[in-house]
Amino acid sequence: ELLQKVASSAYENVNLKPHASSDITSSSLSIIRSLCHCKTEEDLTWIDQVSRCFTGRTGNIKSFANSSKGQVKHSCVQLIYTMSSYASTVVMSSASDHETILHYLKFVEIGGLIACEMIASSSLSLELQDPEKAILRHSMRSIQTLLSSLDNIALCHRDEYVRSKAAQLRDATINNLSSSSALGTAIGFFATCPIASGLLDSLSRGDNRFHSSSGEQVSKDTRKTIKERLEEISCPCESRQMNKVIEPMDLAVASMSLLVCWGEVSERVAIQNHAFEVGSERSLINTANQISIDGLNTLSNDLKSFGPSRLILSLAAAPALSNHTLTEHWPKISNLNLISRFVAWFLNEDQIYRDVFQDLAVNALKLISMSLLHTNLTAVQNRSSIDMSLSTDTFQFVGSQLRYALRSIFRKNSQGKSNDMPLLLNLLDFLQSSIYLQPSLAKQILSSECNETKVIDEIVKRVHIDETRTLSGILVTSSCAKVLSQLWKSCRENCESVGSYSVNIHPCDDLVSTLSSDGTFYSTITSSMRKYDFVRFHRFDMESEKTKKAQLIVNYEASQKMDTIAYVIEIIVLELLLFLRHGEQQLPLVLKDFLVDTSGDLLKKWFESISYDSLKSCQDLGQQFTLSNVNFSESASSNASFAINVLNYMSMCNSNLSLNLKSYHSASKLVESQHLLIATLSQFGQVLHYYRKKAGSCFTSDMVLDELEQVVSILSEGVENSLSSISYVTSSLPQYIAVDIAEVANALMPLLVTSMSDLTVDQPGRVLTILEQIVQPIEKILGMSSSYINWNLSCEMRQNVMLSISLAIDIIKKGCELSHEDNNRFRKIQISCCMLACDTLRLLKEFSSSNTIEPHSNKREEEEFQHLLQTSISCIPLLLPNGVNSHDSLLFTHSYDIELSNAIRNGEAIPLIIYHLNVLSLTAANLDNNNEKRVVMDLIARMLYLVASLAESGNIELSQILLENHFISSLTRNPILLQ
Repeated sequence: ELLQKVASSAYENVNLKPHASSDITSSSLSIIRSLCHCKTEEDLTWIDQVSRCFTGRTGNIKSFANSSKGQVKHSCVQLIYTMSSYASTVVMSSASDHETILHYLKFVEIGGLIACEMIASSSLSLELQDPEKAILRHSMRSIQTLLSSLDNIALCHRDEYVRSKAAQLRDATINNLSSSSALGTAIGFFATCPIASGLLDSLSRGDNRFHSSSGEQVSKDTRKTIKERLEEISCPCESRQMNKVIEPMDLAVASMSLLVCWGEVSERVAIQNHAFEVGSERSLINTANQISIDGLNTLSNDLKSFGPSRLILSLAAAPALSNHTLTEHWPKISNLNLISRFVAWFLNEDQIYRDVFQDLAVNALKLISMSLLHTNLTAVQNRSSIDMSLSTDTFQFVGSQLRYALRSIFRKNSQGKSNDMPLLLNLLDFLQSSIYLQPSLAKQILSSECNETKVIDEIVKRVHIDETRTLSGILVTSSCAKVLSQLWKSCRENCESVGSYSVNIHPCDDLVSTLSSDGTFYSTITSSMRKYDFVRFHRFDMESEKTKKAQLIVNYEASQKMDTIAYVIEIIVLELLLFLRHGEQQLPLVLKDFLVDTSGDLLKKWFESISYDSLKSCQDLGQQFTLSNVNFSESASSNASFAINVLNYMSMCNSNLSLNLKSYHSASKLVESQHLLIATLSQFGQVLHYYRKKAGSCFTSDMVLDELEQVVSILSEGVENSLSSISYVTSSLPQYIAVDIAEVANALMPLLVTSMSDLTVDQPGRVLTILEQIVQPIEKILGMSSSYINWNLSCEMRQNVMLSISLAIDIIKKGCELSHEDNNRFRKIQISCCMLACDTLRLLKEFSSSNTIEPHSNKREEEEFQHLLQTSISCIPLLLPNGVNSHDSLLFTHSYDIELSNAIRNGEAIPLIIYHLNVLSLTAANLDNNNEKRVVMDLIARMLYLVASLAESGNIELSQILLENHFISSLTRNPILLQ
């Protein structure tokens, strides 16, 4: 308080000379800032006093920010930046009481507004003095640090009010960034100022009066295009004075980092506003795939309105120069073009300040990717909505810069010289996204000019799983495989065949056709698959810090390897489907050989590589959160990456907690990768099954049962261990794990149905064991809250489960003699199936009668509704005791009749059937379309058959249930019968 009063008195004292006043004020603020630390609780007390002093009536920080003296302004902004950098430590520390947190948040709120005003009011000049650059740099960093910290606090803090307050300040900051034209323009200008400076140097060497020719601006003297001039701009060389090189770079890095942070946080806020749990850590594309078209349009509009994409795609601001001619003839070029130059610029030569240039390159790539994604988000569900507003010249320039960067890194990598791993991984991620959302740009990057080696060829070379040894190499291999997988999905899944040829409908189709016509591509991907050594997950003794860190590496390596296998299998599946549609004779010999190998041990080895021990290696995070000095909420484990960010910002954190959080995060990623691999193996198993049948392979009972046992073993182990492990790690079940478990189970179901369709039962005990392993985990999954599992996923899972069980039940009843023990097991399975069918009928009623969901709002939902209803009503007649061979069939039939009747009564099957029968009859009575009416009438007929089967079963209890629910009288009021 004394130092604050000294600063205020000196600042307001008119009797002091101006330089003395500013020196004393600046020095006082600097001393206050230098004493701000967060290593002990006493340091927190000091920061609390600082925040109270500068937010009170006597010493508002705004007064110093409004000073005309640059020295005072600089000290003020430095203090704001220092205080903002401790946001996570102060707010998340258990040593901070409620009042301390609120005073602190008030200070950083004022500080954030001041930083925004500093930037917005700055001159857009390339000739700023060093103090002005320093003020801007600290202002940028203040906003970025504050925005990131507030976002993490809003997700992870234990107190609901604090989370709400942090979210309010975060949203206000985003709104300020997106709504202030002056602020956004200034941030964009200083982010691109090193490139703009180089472009001005190039323009000043020629005639600066520009004219437009065919939409392209050129200089009269050299006739060079703007694209050529941009490509001429070289990195600032080391021979210049250090401050002339590094100062504008530091300012650009701060601006670019702020833009990236703004974009990432605005994504999470937009997703959260659409009722999706951000803690799922799912990508924006995955989220866009899960929501309705209307919701997607709203999400896309929010991102474009509140994110930085508009700024990146807008025209770059002209610099304010003393040479007005240069300013007046500044070319019409987008910020996107300017920042893309950073990517290739970084690779031109070895620089002393390598880290600075790499930060610029990586952030530039993130901004390009983010802007194109936000602009084209609706294309995730509607390919015709791809935004073509970007000019061909822009695509060509951006594509050439990224292609050059990729080729340069690959070349250095092959020579053992590359240290550009962060940039390479970001480039590959961007390329994968572009194939999906900006295919023309992807084609520009993957293609070649003149005699260049194609980028696509370099990517294929690196998909050698067996040759990968280091973690960085594994990451590159996985990323390359992901690019190829996306390329095949985009080109093959939309392929329209004409005879034995395909019509190109994706810009990259010719690249895929060229690769697939060369047998070496198939040899590359299949040989690495054969050689890959599958080792089950290894868990270290977790007592020491050393082994915990070793476990992290094991988890991440295993995760990336499994992702790579999954991506390569996806390519093989797509190729097999394409060739099998055209005829087996067109299948390449390499793929035929691969299928022969796989039909033996390879698929089995893949399934055996799955293990769910990884989460068990994590300690109880819920308990650790309670005992730590950090105010984490119990659900923070589901936001593991954000919780880790909080601890990274905190100087008073428990290192053991940080390491355990990282262990949990790595284990969760491994589980997700295993789920991806399982889903892919299920697809491959179905294609392999189809190929065997088409090739006339002999199916023995043992072969089919072995395959089924593998699948249900994975299903049972995955569900049981995942649920138990997660419950051990934290008391609250993270949504994304619950959804993943459900999706994995659902992915395995089609393979189960496919295998069941070829089942001939001569070993009923094994079949019953398989059915038990299906029913038990599925019951647990479906018992989860409906908020975890969406409607489409639940429908698919229920349909596949009932279909697979019905197939097995029908086969057993057609001629399999059961022992007394097997009879009891079979009875329990049938009762479980009945209860599942009744529960599904109830779910369908809730869905159709909901005020918020229209069951027939679109064709897909209508078909899912009808298919699930048909499966539910068709499986119940199969459960009636007719034709089961048993040594004690009379005793079995009597006791089973009672259990089945109780299940039907308790499940309210008859009232539900009456409801659906009336709804369908009313629908049919009002339908004019004959095809649609035929489908509905078929469902009505199946329901009547179900009721007739119950009445004719000889079970008195079932007849009694029909009478109790007045089924006959309900028919007299049925709309379709009254016509």
